[in-house]
Amino acid sequence: MKKHDNSKMNLSYIFLGLLTTLALKLNLDVIQGNNMEEIFPNIFLENIIIDIILFIALCFFYQKAYFYGKHILKNKKITVLISLNAMLFALFTIFGYSFYKQNSWDMLFCNKIQISKSIFFIVGYWILFFYALLFVYTVLEKKRFESNKANLQLIKMQNFYLKWLEKYPFRTAMISLIIVYIPYIIASYPGIFTGDTFDLVYQGYNIPTYSSQSRPLINENVILNAHHPVAHTMLLHYCIVLGKTIFHSYNVGVFICSLLQFIFMIVVISLFVKMLIYMEFSAKTCLLFIIYFAISPRLQNYMFLLSKDVMYVACVMLNLLMFYKLMKKNKNKKYYIGFIASSIGILLFRNDGKYMLLLTLAVAIILLKQRRKLFVILFLGALVFNGLYNNILLPSLQITPGSKAEMLSIPFQQTARYKRDYPNDATEDEKKAISAILDYDHLQERYVPSMSDRVKGSFNQRATKEQLKNYFRAWFQQFCRHPGVYIEATFNNLFEYVSPYSNNAIVYSYKNISQRMIDLEKEKCNKYGMDFSFPSKLTTYRNNFEQFREWLFSLPVLELLLKPFIYVWIVIVWFLYCIRLRDKQAILMCVPLLVQGLICIAAPSNGTYFRYLYPIAMCLPIVIMSGWNEIKSNTSDKETI
Repeated sequence: MKKHDNSKMNLSYIFLGLLTTLALKLNLDVIQGNNMEEIFPNIFLENIIIDIILFIALCFFYQKAYFYGKHILKNKKITVLISLNAMLFALFTIFGYSFYKQNSWDMLFCNKIQISKSIFFIVGYWILFFYALLFVYTVLEKKRFESNKANLQLIKMQNFYLKWLEKYPFRTAMISLIIVYIPYIIASYPGIFTGDTFDLVYQGYNIPTYSSQSRPLINENVILNAHHPVAHTMLLHYCIVLGKTIFHSYNVGVFICSLLQFIFMIVVISLFVKMLIYMEFSAKTCLLFIIYFAISPRLQNYMFLLSKDVMYVACVMLNLLMFYKLMKKNKNKKYYIGFIASSIGILLFRNDGKYMLLLTLAVAIILLKQRRKLFVILFLGALVFNGLYNNILLPSLQITPGSKAEMLSIPFQQTARYKRDYPNDATEDEKKAISAILDYDHLQERYVPSMSDRVKGSFNQRATKEQLKNYFRAWFQQFCRHPGVYIEATFNNLFEYVSPYSNNAIVYSYKNISQRMIDLEKEKCNKYGMDFSFPSKLTTYRNNFEQFREWLFSLPVLELLLKPFIYVWIVIVWFLYCIRLRDKQAILMCVPLLVQGLICIAAPSNGTYFRYLYPIAMCLPIVIMSGWNEIKSNTSDKETI
């Protein structure tokens, strides 16, 4: 009987392996006819040996994943959870492929053959993701019942570095990161300029720039505005003033700002490593995270970036560390001070930071009844501070607020795509309502599927509340007529965050971006007596450094660090695992990243523009390890009981 059952299981593994192999080799592009060699081109060509190896590997993987994880599948709720998660990833993959190829989902539904291929593709990938998630759950469940202390004893070997990391985690991590980053610091001197950097520089010196010229100012004599966070603009400005006053160099001023950002970030990462050791995680685990923060290409690329993102993300990371301590009922005053200071930093250094902070505190109020009073006070304090700063302090200083268009990328892209796909569909009232807000006549020319900046750039900064109300009425009427256009427009602007079929996250290149921005602004800088440049003697070193890093992380497996979807998928898998265990603290630690995910959806650009994903990539280790510590603690408590 057992032999018969084993034979049936082996046949099922062979069937599933074959199905997945075919799905992986399937040509989803629209083809003429139904020639099998065109539908499965790699199966019938020179890659037959590789395909056979892939098929055998998949059969073996499915067998082992089921053997070690079958006890998990006895729980119907967990099976459903894994199935839904796998289906979500399969849908992300197939829709992402279609949008990656054609900026549309038409490829999937244009004829019966394409529909059949799409279904086959989804089934094959669902099987692959199901067993992959089963394997992940199996590993997590096994690790959940292991003791941190037991792991700690295993690494107490005669290793000088690991022993120092265990004994002095903060200073060891900090010194290690600084040493590893020295080549990068040299290459990046004085800092990496972005498309927004000179806008900040000019605002600091009250020089007209694009952000001041694109909106009506409260006071024409006050160029400083909140298009970029005022706090970061003034931080950069005063650093430049300091460098110019003491060292007679604008470059040194920029370097001071870059260095301050870098040191702040390194301090926060080192605090995280210290927290891991105190939670009795092994020194080897800490070393892995140090390596992640040290060499991950886009995390490294941002360390000297002259942008608000570095300071903001450092504040978010510090806030998460302090939040976890408060959640654990730690009454040490330094954690309260750290949380409040980092909360202020979140509100000051990113205009949309308030959503992450306030929503996290709101969920904490709901989930943590025993600490509800504390989090209510912190929530109200953050709300009041944000209101006083943005609605009283900045207006009193005649500082113009940011554009309303910043939060309207989704509806604006939907309207533009609607105009492109149905140019003659709008009524006269709808045209009038949209024209009062956007450049209706040229929307189809302005529309770029993966970037809303051009459409958003036509926003009427003087639009009234009544005009906005009329626009949204027209927007809703068009949605009711053709909802598919709106869904396509939204997914086209975010698919790179969730699909393996996407471009790599862009690099802020020394030559192609940073140097180009300096060259473009050289004439204007000279006009106002400013001078910014990269040292010419370092040109070869700088370009070789960047070229080697980008080549290294274009290799298989390592390239995943450049793929936006990998960070989002990890968040989703981890969050659902926390939901499965019903661990409130672990769930709560996921909330900031989930909110940031929503911000990514509302952002003006797709996933290759890594700036909006940067908080998730940097904070993932803190969220997972703090949540894991809670899960293991609760597991130990249940075992004791």
